Amino acid sequence: AMAASIASAAAICPRATPLASRASGSVARRAVPARRASVVVPRAASTDGAAYEEVFDGITGQMVKTLTQSVETASAGGLEWSYRRGAPDPDSDATIKPNKVLMVHGAGLNAHTYREVMKEMQESGYECIAPDMPGHGRTSKPAPGGAFKYDAAAYSNALEQFMGAVGIADIANPVDLVVSGYITSQAALLLAASKPALFRRVVILN
Repeated sequence: AMAASIASAAAICPRATPLASRASGSVARRAVPARRASVVVPRAASTDGAAYEEVFDGITGQMVKTLTQSVETASAGGLEWSYRRGAPDPDSDATIKPNKVLMVHGAGLNAHTYREVMKEMQESGYECIAPDMPGHGRTSKPAPGGAFKYDAAAYSNALEQFMGAVGIADIANPVDLVVSGYITSQAALLLAASKPALFRRVVILN
């Protein structure tokens, strides 16, 4: 049932089509207020660990450096994971927090869901990690009927192995868990219930 739910969620949440591949056509143009638009640039981490992207400010006409997250990969549990890592803002006056924050999305979404709230957490001194859960985003998508069962136990076990691979499965320094949505995030709650020593506190978003 869980696998069917994920397949259904994926069907109604397809990946965005790149602008370059969209069919061009004649459209009516109208004036719109100036706004900031992101410019695609590499999200490489700087020497202080933080990652930035350049954003065009439509008001000033200047490119401005904006805090963001790096997109990294890890191998764990026979899966190739993609995840966002946001380092604390080095320009903030906030105290660097010792506990990292793990953010788990719901079915049909991916780590990009958390990009804005991650930035706010980074500015408050937190390091944040948000994986694309198996079957989502750029993380492996095992074929149905194979070794990965797409059920609560499979997701829970996979997440624990991911935490170990990226160095946050540490009972001496437990993480803060943030979840939203359904199915994949519920599996994260099951992990927290079964391995409470790995988690300092849990935040559930609706």
